[in-house]
Amino acid sequence: MATPLAVGVDIGGTHLRAAVVDDTGALHAFVKQPTATASNDALINQIVTVVSGLHVDGPVGVAIAGLVDAAGRLRVSPNLPALQYPLTLKDTLQARLNRPVWVVNDASLAALGEHRFGVATDVTSLLLVTIGTGVGAGLILNGALLAGVNGFAGELGHSVLNPLADATKMSPQTLETYVSATGIAARAGMSTPELLALANAGDQAAQAVLKDTADVLGVALANVVNLLDVAVCVIGGGAGVALYSFLEQPVRDAFATHVLGAGSVRDLPALRCATLGDTAGVIGAAVWAANQR
Repeated sequence: MATPLAVGVDIGGTHLRAAVVDDTGALHAFVKQPTATASNDALINQIVTVVSGLHVDGPVGVAIAGLVDAAGRLRVSPNLPALQYPLTLKDTLQARLNRPVWVVNDASLAALGEHRFGVATDVTSLLLVTIGTGVGAGLILNGALLAGVNGFAGELGHSVLNPLADATKMSPQTLETYVSATGIAARAGMSTPELLALANAGDQAAQAVLKDTADVLGVALANVVNLLDVAVCVIGGGAGVALYSFLEQPVRDAFATHVLGAGSVRDLPALRCATLGDTAGVIGAAVWAANQR
């Protein structure tokens, strides 16, 4: 094994993943199991058992979906509705494991993973958007992860698209309600994999749904580019990667239309598909933990 960086843990609403991550980004002793979502104690006990079972000393990074504050407390997570909030993850895990523990939002740490060992190692500024059941995002600016004053930065999925929309007309309210796999399925009347299969088979109605999705996503990403001037936008998450071939060109077209100065005073930002898959959070968590002092 190359030199271990740290232990990375990624907690999702369905699965918990953990591994020892080395300084090449490789994973060792990878564990994937259903997340113990029944209670705070059940989840804490699961994390302690999994990390202890890796038999490697050193810091632990934990990636988890939801609002994680600067003290490492999970304030709320839509993926874990049975828990009682706030969940004091950092302090509790440090006491149980007797080692440093860091807890950060999962999409933010996925962005860090892609920046350090994935598709965006060549830039110092990027936006990663994860498209799955919901829509998350992480931002790297000037080589550093942007956390925000409360630790809540990157909630692009909750950007309001049309605050005056009449909900009875099925108008999108937030980016997440329109672009997430859940939102796509609601509009299409079928699951995202079923829609993708039809689109790949040439079904024009299915392709139109994905084109509409990509157009909305493209405008949202162009807004971030105009605000923060990132060099690269990365599309990740299970649905994002699966749908990337249908999203790519409409998003690039949106950049050309909506990014200020496109084609005259600036180059268009690069658009890339994430490469680390469902290990991005584990890798990013370990990278974060290894670099804290």
